[in-house]
Amino acid sequence: MLDVKHKFKLKLVLNYLFQDKPRTEAYRKAILKNKNDFKGQTVLDVGCGTGILSMFAAKAGAKHVYAVDNSKILFDAIDIIK
Repeated sequence: MLDVKHKFKLKLVLNYLFQDKPRTEAYRKAILKNKNDFKGQTVLDVGCGTGILSMFAAKAGAKHVYAVDNSKILFDAIDIIK
């Protein structure tokens, strides 16, 4: 169960993602429709922001996913994923 701090962080991250839902959904569909390109691969997502594309790559079967960014929102996303 999320505490108040994590609920707030979750809201920030989700608000960020939903501001650009059409593009995020297009990337999700493209990645998940091409699972064979990701299965067993190592993915490096530089400038990952929230890490949403990294999560899609992991869901598509990437063996290792490295999400790299220097923004605070990445750390909020990491806290939520844990």
